[in-house]
Amino acid sequence: MFLKKRLISKTDETRLINAIQSAELQTSGEIRVHIEKACKTDALEECQKKFTELNMHETKDRNGILFYLAINSKSFAVWGDEGIHQKVDDAF
Repeated sequence: MFLKKRLISKTDETRLINAIQSAELQTSGEIRVHIEKACKTDALEECQKKFTELNMHETKDRNGILFYLAINSKSFAVWGDEGIHQKVDDAF
């Protein structure tokens, strides 16, 4: 699920999948997590690029959200689509 070379343990992967599924039961949004070894540029730029690659902007209500983690770079970013942005302010 998270690359050919495992970046997180199978147990943590299962826990993450279960947490996403549980959260998605409480919302109409689509939640995804992308984990990679290192961030090539800025984490937010990489997150936005991956969001587009995964076609997350094609959800019915434009309410997809992507959590991006680059383990070795110690980088983290979150990208939410237009439907998310309309519900929260810029500080979020």
